[in-house]
Amino acid sequence: MDARPVRLAELVGAMSLATDLANGFALEKTLRTTLVAVRLAAALDLDAATVRDVYYAAALRFIGCTGFAAEEAALADGDDIGFRHALLPADGTGDAVGRLWRDLGGGRGHRARTIARAIAAPTTQARHRRAACDAALLLIAPIGLPDGVARALTEVFERPDGRGLPRGLRGDAIAIAARVVATADLAEQLTGVLGVDGTRRELTRRAGRQLDLAVVTAYLALPPAPPPDSTWDAFLAAEPGPPLVAPDERVDAVCRAFGRFVDVRSPFTLGHADAVVALAGRMATALGVDPAGAAVITRAAWLHDLGTLAVPLGVWDRPGPRPPIERGRCDEHPAIGERVVAVAPTLTAVARVIGRHHERLDGSGYHRGLRGDGQDVAARIVAVADVWAALGAARAHRPAYDHAAAATLLADEARAGRLDALAVEAALDLVGAPTATTPWPAGLSDREVEVLRLVAIGRTNPEIASLLAISAKTVQHHVSHVFDKLGVASRAGVALRAIELGLLAQA
Repeated sequence: MDARPVRLAELVGAMSLATDLANGFALEKTLRTTLVAVRLAAALDLDAATVRDVYYAAALRFIGCTGFAAEEAALADGDDIGFRHALLPADGTGDAVGRLWRDLGGGRGHRARTIARAIAAPTTQARHRRAACDAALLLIAPIGLPDGVARALTEVFERPDGRGLPRGLRGDAIAIAARVVATADLAEQLTGVLGVDGTRRELTRRAGRQLDLAVVTAYLALPPAPPPDSTWDAFLAAEPGPPLVAPDERVDAVCRAFGRFVDVRSPFTLGHADAVVALAGRMATALGVDPAGAAVITRAAWLHDLGTLAVPLGVWDRPGPRPPIERGRCDEHPAIGERVVAVAPTLTAVARVIGRHHERLDGSGYHRGLRGDGQDVAARIVAVADVWAALGAARAHRPAYDHAAAATLLADEARAGRLDALAVEAALDLVGAPTATTPWPAGLSDREVEVLRLVAIGRTNPEIASLLAISAKTVQHHVSHVFDKLGVASRAGVALRAIELGLLAQA
C-alpha cells in the first residue's frame, strides 16, 4: 500500500467517475462540473467552508442516483442509464416528455412505451428524488464529510420557485452550496448538447424558477476558461484550503459507500459486496495474508463490480441467456472498474485485483483470459468470495442455491481447475449454515423484517400482501413502521439500512 498521506479528493474524484458511468455521461463530466462549481462559488465570494462544501457536493452530486434505478429500468424496458440521462436536464413534465422522445435511445416503440409508463406514474419524479436523497445521506455518512455537504446533496433537487423536491423549499431556504452545484451541473450537462450560447440562453430562461437568479447571473459573468491539460490534475488542484487527508478507515468508508452504490441499483445485488467483503476478509486471515495485502483485498471486494454501472440494468437482470453482444458488454466490467479505480494512486493495487476478479486459473475467465500465473492471492481470494456470494443469492435467471448445493458447486470449480483450491478450501471451512439472530435491530418485529426484505427488493404493497397472506392495509401499516424505525422514505433507503443492519444476510 502507498505509505504517503492519502487525499480524500483522490478517492472521491475517482469514485465520481463511477457516477458518470451510471448516468451515461462522458468520463470526467462530474470533475468538470466541480471545477465550474468552485469557480462559481469564488465569484459569489462564498466563505472557505462553503466553497469546500461546494467542491465535495459537486463531486458527489450523483452518489444517490442508483437508488431508483430498478424502478427506472421498469419504466424504460431495462434502460435505466438512458432514462436518467434523458431526464436529468428536464424542467417540468412537458420538457421531460420531449427529452425522452428526443434523447432516449432505442426505437420509436421503446420511447413511446417509456413515455406512456412515466405519464401513468405521476409520482415517479418525487419518488426518484426521495430515493436519491435517502441513498446519498446513507452512503456519505460514514465518510465523515462536513455537514454542509450532506445538506447540499439533499437540497440539490429543490427549486427557488418552491416546486422542487423533496421538501418544496423556496429561495434562500435552499443551501447556497446546493444552488451553486445545481447551476454548475445543469450548465455542464447542457453545454454538451446546446453549446455555449444555447446553454447561456437556457440557463437565463430557467433563472428564478429552477435555478437561483443570482447564481445564474454570476455564472453568465464568468470569463471563459481554457480546458485544462489534465482535468484530473485540475480537480485535485481546485480543492479549497488544506487538502483533506483520509486515514485507513476513511479510505475503507469511501470504498464501502461505492460498493453499496453499485449494489443498491438492483434487487438482485443487494448486499452482494458486503457478503464478498465479509468472506474475503476472513479468507485473507485464514491464508496468512499480511495486513497491507488484507486491506487491498477488502477494498477490492467492495469495489469489484464498479464497472457494472456502465451496462443498463435490463442487461444484467435479463431472465434468460444474454445475446453475444450483451454478454460482451458484461464481460468488460472488470476492465472498466479497473480503469476507473486506478485513477486514484492509492488504489493502484486494488484496481489490479478488480481487473482480475473474473479470471480463472485455466484461462477460461475474462476479460484478459489470464491463466494461473497472472493471478495473485488477492485476486484468487476475491474471485472465490464473489462466486460464493453470488451462488447464495437469487438472480433473474435462477433462484438462490441452498448452502449445500452452493458448497458443492464451489468445490466443483476448484476440482475443474478454474478456482484456486486453497482459497476454496479456506472459504468452505469458514462458511457455515446460516442462522437467524434475534432480537432484530431498530426495534423491528419478525413480521416487519419480512416486510422490509420484500420492500428492499422492490415488491409492491399488493405483492407483499399476497406473498404474506395479509391485507394490503396491514402491509401499509408495517411499511410505515419500517420507514419510521429506519428513518428513511424510499425503497433505496430501506435497502441500504437493511444492508447496514445485516438483515438481508439473514434472509
